[in-house]
Amino acid sequence: MATHVRLYNVLGVEVLSHLVEGHMQLSIGHLPPGIYLLKADGQPAQRLIKR
Repeated sequence: MATHVRLYNVLGVEVLSHLVEGHMQLSIGHLPPGIYLLKADGQPAQRLIKR
């Protein structure tokens, strides 16, 4: 079953969106340092800090 994963910056702008099946690594190397919110369908949101 596929899950839609989205990453938002602190302003609420979606900066990344992927449809994933199983386990997958997301590449965030292109994003500037900051605080992001990771949301996956059916899961609680997670805060992510990129340094």
